Amino acid sequence: MVNLAALDPAKQQVAVPPGGYVRFLVLGAFALLAALTYLDRICMAQAAGPIRAELGLNEWQMGLVFSAFTLAYALCEIPTGRLVDRIGPRKVLTRIILWWSAFTSLTGLTRGLGSLLAVRFAFGMGEAGAFPGIACALTRWFPPSQRGRIQGVIWSMARVGGALAPPLTAALIAAIGWRHTFLVFGAVGLVWVIPFWFWYRDDPETNPRVSPEERAWIRSWTVAEPDPGEESGAPWRRILTNRSVQGLAGATFWSAFGWYFFISWLPTYLETERGLSLHRAAWLAGLPLLFGIAGCALGGWLGDRLSARLGSTRWSRRLIGSVGMTSACVCFLLGVRAADPVHAVLLMALASFFNDLPASSLWAANMDIGERHAGSVSGVVGTSSAVGAVISPLLFGFLLNRGWGWTPALVMAGLAFLCSGLSWLLVDSTRTVSGKPPGFEVDPDFP
Repeated sequence: MVNLAALDPAKQQVAVPPGGYVRFLVLGAFALLAALTYLDRICMAQAAGPIRAELGLNEWQMGLVFSAFTLAYALCEIPTGRLVDRIGPRKVLTRIILWWSAFTSLTGLTRGLGSLLAVRFAFGMGEAGAFPGIACALTRWFPPSQRGRIQGVIWSMARVGGALAPPLTAALIAAIGWRHTFLVFGAVGLVWVIPFWFWYRDDPETNPRVSPEERAWIRSWTVAEPDPGEESGAPWRRILTNRSVQGLAGATFWSAFGWYFFISWLPTYLETERGLSLHRAAWLAGLPLLFGIAGCALGGWLGDRLSARLGSTRWSRRLIGSVGMTSACVCFLLGVRAADPVHAVLLMALASFFNDLPASSLWAANMDIGERHAGSVSGVVGTSSAVGAVISPLLFGFLLNRGWGWTPALVMAGLAFLCSGLSWLLVDSTRTVSGKPPGFEVDPDFP
């Protein structure tokens, strides 16, 4: 089989393991950031009960609160992703963390539906672009053959943050109340962003901690900068008409539509429909995120191993996406029918595992297809995800408020996973925005 990397010497990798460790510090910092993003966004689901009780909100109004975040996220994801490509991840991510930390804290000062909607909308505006920023940054530190695994690390840690959010939020609410809980969560972002600003550099060449061996290894596969005569802006027409980008957008839209139930309505469902206490519901609500950790980690490793065996990322990413999302549909619908609440949550958690199995492949495909426009491509795909996340809680809240009960909405969420699996059939990560073949090569020295 033809080695695509050999066609372009600029994309070949050195044969020996590079010295240096800075790229792994970068990966660790972004993995921690991914955990913090989900900790801050998922804590609202666990706090929904006390907030509704104090502010007098019904199901429809609470659905609006959940969707206010994702609506703002959807509106700002593409502009922020493009901004990442233009001025670099360091400046944009610093702004993102400062903004979302401020509005997470302000959530605890809201006094009614209007102020709560405004603060959560602003919070969504601030957090938009975090994952496109991470994806753009990591394209500069890790080659295509390792992107499945590094995205597996990123999304596993995101699920760690999500899994910790329900029990941690419940414990803090019991100790200090929901208002002070949001003040605490808002302060956590500052602990991350201050050291990040001082030690991180977008270009590995300008980071004094990068060793000569590590710098040479990065140069060996880095895509060359465009010639001055080439277009400097994002090629939006090629991005939006790229069938693989459309497939990724469809896959993540339907995935988010189904999965967002776990981080919005699941605690309420366990309390009101399954009759569990707040404390027990909090622990069970974390299971889908815990299973997701395993899905993200295994999916990242499996994707790169399949790519190595097949010699290309085309079928490896497509296969993991289609099989994973179809399996998620089956498990979720079985969970809806389960009589015992623990069995129901375990089956839904298994659905979350299969939903997250392709997560690293999806974001690695964004990096492969977008190359130096990875922020813009990720912004488009992230926007589609956010639109699905906007519609899902609103639909749940509408159906519940109209007395339809949980079953119709849950069945739609389960079928959404199947639609995501079908969308993956359109994805070919070798169809880059530039039209050039990606520099994929098996790396035997990366475990």
